[in-house]
Amino acid sequence: MSNTIALIVLKAPKIKKIKGKKSVKEGRTIQLRCQIGPAKPQPKIYWEKDGVILKKGKGIQIKSGRKGSRLRVKKSKPTDSGNYVCVVKNAVSTDRMAINIRILPKNQVDSTLTPVTPSTSRFKKCPPEDDTYCLNNGECRIIVLLDYRMCK
Repeated sequence: MSNTIALIVLKAPKIKKIKGKKSVKEGRTIQLRCQIGPAKPQPKIYWEKDGVILKKGKGIQIKSGRKGSRLRVKKSKPTDSGNYVCVVKNAVSTDRMAINIRILPKNQVDSTLTPVTPSTSRFKKCPPEDDTYCLNNGECRIIVLLDYRMCK
């Protein structure tokens, strides 16, 4: 008579990272990706916003698989600003990671852009190797914010 022993290895789920833009213009789509490592048993993945579990439905798409989950919120509104949390859970444990999303009004410029102020020069001279860039003795200049060469 022989006895068989089965060894089942369990592994806690772990979120590697959340990818996505932290600032989204109103009317655009919020897109977040939650990447997870291997876990056993396969974890359940879900999303929360400000402590409330998000469900698929009007304007909200959620796709999950072995490697993670993708959340899309279409036609974002100011009320979509908030704290989004990816949650992975299996019989071993739960892991969560958050990202704060800000919806910018349609007419607002993203604050990550460098504003042009009176003290900020809009143009700079081209380096000496670009002396032949302009024809007819024109002066080569670089538009600083665009990193674009032009002739004056």
